[in-house]
Amino acid sequence: MGDTTVSQEYLLFDIAPNVDDVEVDAAQIEMIEDVPTRLQIDLDSLLNDKSTAANEGLETVTSVTFTNLPIGASFWDPLGRLTEVDGNFVLADASLISQVFFIPPSNKHGEMMVDMEMTIEDRTTGGSTSVNTDVQTKVATLTFNVIADTCLLYTSDAADD
Repeated sequence: MGDTTVSQEYLLFDIAPNVDDVEVDAAQIEMIEDVPTRLQIDLDSLLNDKSTAANEGLETVTSVTFTNLPIGASFWDPLGRLTEVDGNFVLADASLISQVFFIPPSNKHGEMMVDMEMTIEDRTTGGSTSVNTDVQTKVATLTFNVIADTCLLYTSDAADD
């Protein structure tokens, strides 16, 4: 009979993170004309990577920039963490998005769209690589349905003499 050799080998697999696409239509938000409205957006629900295992990569929205605003529209945040840069509004800490208000143009109603650029970080743990993070910017659209406010009309009775 011939000789038999048994060997054992170890294979190491690195899982490289990769930011997935996002839900393009981020939110439909109804609001009343001329009334600032708080953004109640679950940013995690926009991510397509639903894994919660650290070795498979965990995606997190780290910052948000609002772009392509309708003329006269703006954003406001009472904490002062929102920065305006060339007509765009930057929220460096995306976890504070529920503190941000959208202010539609004065006396305008109808459908208004705003782009929301999200900086997303995908991080894995484990493996042998020193780089285990992928950071990309993805764009989703916020649609605001601005409803015309009611007009109060007061009249007085007029008698004709």
